[in-house]
Amino acid sequence: MEVNCPFYGRHLIRLRTDTPFILAPTHGNQCAIVTTANAPCELERAGVAVEWSTCPRLSEILTPGAARPTPEPA
Repeated sequence: MEVNCPFYGRHLIRLRTDTPFILAPTHGNQCAIVTTANAPCELERAGVAVEWSTCPRLSEILTPGAARPTPEPA
């Protein structure tokens, strides 16, 4: 499976309070957009291509209040 997402398999962490967040590899399918839990990639779980431009989680962040689409299997 081809993965085209900078957030796939990463965790968003902050090393110190005076530094920006960094994306640390997790060597799994974790989604770095979800910061409150260790959550797997929603697109992968739905059986569709992992593509950041179609990610419902990212879409939710970029357009707050928008309806969250359900991924359709390929």
